[in-house]
Amino acid sequence: KSGRAAFTQSTGKSHSGSCSIPPPTLTVDKTNDADDNGTFTGSEVATAVGSDVTFRVTVTNTSFYSVVIKSLTDVVGATSIPVSCASAFVGQTLAIGASKTCTFTVAGYSPADGGSKTNR
Repeated sequence: KSGRAAFTQSTGKSHSGSCSIPPPTLTVDKTNDADDNGTFTGSEVATAVGSDVTFRVTVTNTSFYSVVIKSLTDVVGATSIPVSCASAFVGQTLAIGASKTCTFTVAGYSPADGGSKTNR
């Protein structure tokens, strides 16, 4: 983004100039505990077809300024997966370098025997 700023020095002289603001950057780390052993990793195998799968998502602000999170969605292919803990993020301000984490469970998510799902 870019913009213009105007300011007045203590001498009473007015000045204006332009600046460029880099877009915000966030990292999103999503892991799962499909085997239900209490450990979250990027690749797990569910114990049964159609099992519920618990996910953990961590959002970190890697920008040079604080950011306000406006939404949190999870899409696999063309399917939107409900993120039940999204309300813990939306409207929250993340300071520079700060992170926020939540977990959510998707009912019946694990694929059929021999199948796999990539959800990162």
